[in-house]
Amino acid sequence: MGGDRCSWSRTDTCNAGLGARVHWALEGWVRNQGATGLRLVVQEQNPGALRFWQRQGYAITGQTLQRTRTRENVIHLLRKSLDA
Repeated sequence: MGGDRCSWSRTDTCNAGLGARVHWALEGWVRNQGATGLRLVVQEQNPGALRFWQRQGYAITGQTLQRTRTRENVIHLLRKSLDA
């Protein structure tokens, strides 16, 4: 399986806008709570997820290395400003 698969939803809903709609609702709620930005992380080996979040307005602000007992993953740090 490649990095462009939909891992959290059924494949017949992939690219149907569900993720963007859920994010839009969450963003509105967070904004109403007074937040000025959102942050998240994406593993480098998931380029489809990285493209999705960048389409939602997130920018890469850095990277870090996640180490487990069996492997290492490069993690992209992303942020989206909610100002005005």
